[in-house]
Amino acid sequence: MNPLSWQTVEKYLSEKTKSGNILALIETEKIFKKVLEKLNFPGKTISQKIKGLKFVLSDYENFLSAQKIYQRIISDLNFEPEQTKIEEILTYYYKAIEEIVNFQKEKQNIILMLKIKSTVYLPSQPRSFLKKFILISVIFFFIIFVLDNTQIGRALVNLLVKISHFIFSWILFAVLLLFGLAIIIIGALFYFENRKKTKITKIEN
Repeated sequence: MNPLSWQTVEKYLSEKTKSGNILALIETEKIFKKVLEKLNFPGKTISQKIKGLKFVLSDYENFLSAQKIYQRIISDLNFEPEQTKIEEILTYYYKAIEEIVNFQKEKQNIILMLKIKSTVYLPSQPRSFLKKFILISVIFFFIIFVLDNTQIGRALVNLLVKISHFIFSWILFAVLLLFGLAIIIIGALFYFENRKKTKITKIEN
């Protein structure tokens, strides 16, 4: 971490102006990103790295809130938080940077690093898909259990089995028929091609 950068932040803050506050936040954000990249924290992008910080920062939620306010400040020219709010945001940034540096200095816990990397690299969709899969599986087996333990259910299952046999037997018949036709067509093509070659050979002779 470059101490000169923090001096620049303090210089901007000492101006006690809107532009000075914004520049102080921008400089602090730069320091934060530099630290994450320099220390090779897991993640290809900054957003991925920030996801993994939930296992590192003691005040992760407040840091996320501070970053959202920072994003709003630099994107909305009409938004002008008080000087105390700016200082509070910078405090969360400074604390986050300090904890990241300390974390990287400590001996890495393998289980913790696995948690961080799974959070960083695995998207949230597979986890939601897994939840849906488990829910559907539970419902499916519950329906089977209910059907198997009632007379109407067993009759319904038998009917569904007969329908499926009928449908799949016709599908199998259609597949075999198409396969047979394909063999006949290919055989015919080879036959006529051979006859054509034979005629050409006789003409040449």
